[in-house]
Amino acid sequence: MDHAGNALWSKKITYTVQGYNFLACNDIVQTKDGSLLLTGTTNFSDLGDEFNLKINNIDGSIIWFKTIGKNSYYTTGNSIHLMDDDGFITGGNSGPPGNDDFLIVKYNKKGIPEWTRTIKSKVNSGVAIDNISSIIPTLDNGYIFTGTTYTQEFNYDVVMVKLNRSHNIEWSKKLSRAGWDFGASIIQNKDSSYIIAGGTNNFKNGLLLRINKTGKLLSSKISAGAGTYAYYTSLVNTRGNLFLTAGISNDRILLSKFDNQANTCNDSATADTATQKFKIDTVPVT
Repeated sequence: MDHAGNALWSKKITYTVQGYNFLACNDIVQTKDGSLLLTGTTNFSDLGDEFNLKINNIDGSIIWFKTIGKNSYYTTGNSIHLMDDDGFITGGNSGPPGNDDFLIVKYNKKGIPEWTRTIKSKVNSGVAIDNISSIIPTLDNGYIFTGTTYTQEFNYDVVMVKLNRSHNIEWSKKLSRAGWDFGASIIQNKDSSYIIAGGTNNFKNGLLLRINKTGKLLSSKISAGAGTYAYYTSLVNTRGNLFLTAGISNDRILLSKFDNQANTCNDSATADTATQKFKIDTVPVT
């Protein structure tokens, strides 16, 4: 689209694998040369590969298309972020159906994997379901991601894992609450603290967490929204070191603005944003 929101071109891209003809894009970013990088999965059912696609921003033509996966595994890329070396990193999940691990893959600028890392949570003695929603490089040249981990029946917790520059785990934390909670997006402040946006109380409230560089909880807030459900799906840094969250509140867009201390500036859904006392625990991972 142009600056006025008018469509310049549209493309339909298909991919056939294991009898399926399906692509689902989960994230997109613009590269330094102006082209677009997309990540997602080749199939939403039990089997599928993570795909990464580079297209020309001028006309939508494909520059390259690559997949990574394993037989009998479901693998997907949910988040993509550019790196200083012109490569990129993706975060998602991979594993046999119903037993997914966190998946991180670092690619060079041509889409060739340089290293991969799978991480499994140990919060549940049975089947684990782990998923990365958002991953970013950190100011200390490491990485951090947020997402969800399955703890027991119908109970998902927000998880945050910090890796060092050698992609070894520095610390791992989870928000311990009953019900279905999730972290959807994460960004880093100039003071090295992090802000995580997502949802809590089974999608009934937007969730905003601020943690320091070692994973200690600094503040936690929820937004009630204007209906029976409300949650945040994305988080971006705007001018003046303010952060804008976008999400859903019933049939309306939930749009909120916070400062770098996670204090509310405004909320288009007239949501009641209140401080909540949450508990963050160490989550064992391997």
